[in-house]
Amino acid sequence: MDKTVDLRAIEHELGQLWREAVGPGVGTAAAIRASLLNLIVVAPEPNDAAAAEYAAQTVRQLGLPCRTILVLASGDAASPSPNLTARVGLHPVGRTDASQLLYCEQITLAGHEGVSADQVGTILPLLLPDMPVFLWWLGIPPLGSRLFESLTQSCDRLIIDSFQFQPPVDVLIHLADWLQGAGDKLAVSDLNWARITPWREMVAQFFDAPNLLPYLSLLSEVSIEYAAGTDARSNPAQALLVVGWLASRLGWRADSELTPTVQGEVRVAFRRNSSEIRVVIYPTDVACNAPACNLTSLRLTAGGAQPASFTVCRLEDETCVETAVALGGSRPVTRVVSVPVAGDAQLLHDELNVLGRDRIYEDALRAIASFRPQAAG
Repeated sequence: MDKTVDLRAIEHELGQLWREAVGPGVGTAAAIRASLLNLIVVAPEPNDAAAAEYAAQTVRQLGLPCRTILVLASGDAASPSPNLTARVGLHPVGRTDASQLLYCEQITLAGHEGVSADQVGTILPLLLPDMPVFLWWLGIPPLGSRLFESLTQSCDRLIIDSFQFQPPVDVLIHLADWLQGAGDKLAVSDLNWARITPWREMVAQFFDAPNLLPYLSLLSEVSIEYAAGTDARSNPAQALLVVGWLASRLGWRADSELTPTVQGEVRVAFRRNSSEIRVVIYPTDVACNAPACNLTSLRLTAGGAQPASFTVCRLEDETCVETAVALGGSRPVTRVVSVPVAGDAQLLHDELNVLGRDRIYEDALRAIASFRPQAAG
């Protein structure tokens, strides 16, 4: 159970909680005070209880001993919140091989008006020294804001989730521009990029066969469908990231600006040497039951003397996809592949084990930025 404490007594109260960690109900198990990292989690709205609870529950599912600082922010408020409060707690996350209990320390900073940029000085001294610092920003990161810039300057890695971006194209382009200006000082992870890793792997595996590799230079059409249903949160960010990945890896250059249609489709054209590649992203009326199930199908079409198509399609049970390769008029060769649906806690856990920059992701963002809608002139 978390308890409210004085801001000046956070470390003292945490120490007291550690001393009480071995007590009634724990038996003879010993608690070991250990941490692997610092994790700052920012919920952008000070009164968003749902976001705060989601973040807290996700962190507790990580199974990592760490210090978590949950910040209920207020963006760039004109002045610091006068009623800033702190809560501290210890939450069991597992055991060592010697059955010693491992805990996650959680510090929550909140206030009626949230935590402002002028109160970053309250956050940074709470970080454990000589350990990596991760910043997980819920929702759309306010790139360039004082609070955001102050926190990223003290972090090793920024973690975001582009599934929460609305509209995704504009935010992804803004993120690409911001990364360009940030240089090498900060690495970025996108949970949505991690969700499409199995799809990228399956597409790449199509062309492992030597006889299929030449089709990469003969691709002429790409069509991607994503689950939209009636859920306003669903968006084509995953499809856009797949397109950015293909364009950056295959040397495509945008030949037209991004064009949305009245049906909700997104169209863009690329060129590689003298060849044109047309891309269409379609929303479907399939419900998006989880972010990991957002993509529903992907089809690559290639020309040449013997035209070919390469398809990945999610099946109804959502944990399997069917891949198909069709050459000329021959019957498609298909196989069913299991694709486990990873939850946010697993995705976050994996990203907390990464420190280096993801250059392929950054290249994909730059490719998306290259087909930004042109300003009217």
